[in-house]
Amino acid sequence: NYTDVEIEASGEDASAQAVKELKEDIEEGNVMVLSAAERATSSGSTVTLTKGRTIYYPSYIGNYLTCLFTVNGKIAYCLQSQKASPPTGSYVAQVLDSNKNLQKVLYYGYGGAGDLTGSYLAGKTEDEKYVYTHIAASYAYAGEAGFTGCNYNNLVNAGVIAYINYLFGQEEPPKGELSLSSTKLNAVRDGNFQKTPNITLSGDHRNYVTLSVPENVTAHNLSKGTSVTNGKIQIYGGDTFYLSADLLLTGSYASGNLYGSVGKTWRTLVLTTGDSKQDIGVFESETAAPVSFSVQWLNMTRIELMKKDVNTQNPLSGAVYGIYTDKKCENLLMTMSATGTDGKAVSDYFDSALKTVYVKEVTAPTGYKLNTEVYKVDVAAGKTLTVTATDERVTGRVKIAKIDKETLAFKAQGDSVLRGAVYGLYAKEDIVHPDGITGVLYKQDSLIAQGVIGDDGTLEFSELYLGEMYVKEITPPEGYTLDTTKYEVSVTYEGQDVAEVTRDLTVKEQVKKQ
Repeated sequence: NYTDVEIEASGEDASAQAVKELKEDIEEGNVMVLSAAERATSSGSTVTLTKGRTIYYPSYIGNYLTCLFTVNGKIAYCLQSQKASPPTGSYVAQVLDSNKNLQKVLYYGYGGAGDLTGSYLAGKTEDEKYVYTHIAASYAYAGEAGFTGCNYNNLVNAGVIAYINYLFGQEEPPKGELSLSSTKLNAVRDGNFQKTPNITLSGDHRNYVTLSVPENVTAHNLSKGTSVTNGKIQIYGGDTFYLSADLLLTGSYASGNLYGSVGKTWRTLVLTTGDSKQDIGVFESETAAPVSFSVQWLNMTRIELMKKDVNTQNPLSGAVYGIYTDKKCENLLMTMSATGTDGKAVSDYFDSALKTVYVKEVTAPTGYKLNTEVYKVDVAAGKTLTVTATDERVTGRVKIAKIDKETLAFKAQGDSVLRGAVYGLYAKEDIVHPDGITGVLYKQDSLIAQGVIGDDGTLEFSELYLGEMYVKEITPPEGYTLDTTKYEVSVTYEGQDVAEVTRDLTVKEQVKKQ
């Protein structure tokens, strides 16, 4: 650094003499401030101060000089121009965080980690940049005494004062320390997703960590309004974020060590070298520790049901199943939604800690009977377990009883007989398959089946599809006229508990006139 002995001389000889005296004072050692040391030094640590070559002030500033000091091999600046500078040696350094302007000078000034002189003092020599920064550091630490050896107007005209104001106007040097509000997180359910609680990264707003987001996970930066899935996202100091994932994601996630982009924290270290000597200031860095966090995801599972017609294997809609915790299906865990047109229904998520659940039909699709089979499901975390079940359609049966129109009994008149009459069963309207896919089975007025009245006077049609029908005589029995009456019969669904819909029908026969 420099010796802060003000030169009061008017001629060249006087100036030369003053500089000579100043140089001699420097040799004795003056206090200084150091800047931009890379190796971390904590408060109370011993550092090595080295006095280097003499640097003369530019003549347009003042007739003065300083020395190039280093601490631990890095540029340093003296802080008290009015005192003598110390000699090379080992000194104890103390942290000074209260002087924010000094921090800014040492960080943004010449040789600092955030050196702005390349642009602001463009065109100046390295020695000029050093002198400008030395004066700024001295002023920040010792006030106007830092202008020792200079004329204030010259400092204004040379831009030194503007440079000082520029440095003082900068933001505080960035800090590398980061911390997380939570480091061990348990995911919770949020609708059809799971998410971590919100996490806040505390630290300098210019400092950020880069989080590698794993597959099937989304990171949400609430403060920045950004989100990333299976990629990288930056979280800045002060940001609040969380992770979310599908409910079937299981296991855990560890972020690993997350290092801040700043990486270091700079502190002002002051070397006290004695009452008569200058204090030395240096801006040293400490490597910031990384942060990390872990997430324990939920252990959820769910069941997907596939419902089909047992014969056509077409999917059935409208089937509702229950999930039970016991084999007797008395303890209902949840009711699944009805199957869709694709025959599928997916249950809500539930904890895989149940190990085993039982699935049973609660409501059969319209046109089908209830399936009473119980499906055992071994639960596995993080998986959708599939159950395929079938239903049988409800069938219809039409029983026809033949009687004589006069006797109103199965008793023929004279030589006539009632047996042997041929009857047809017809579709009153289009009859369709209950699976909703197969389509029309019998067009309107088409013949579904036909049969002959037996010796007991009856005829039965079974395994029928449900619908509106009618019965009509095709061939009358011997001794009777053809009955053209259409006997309507409605064979319709009566619910899932009725496996077969039965209808009884009485038909009358008119004997021929002799």
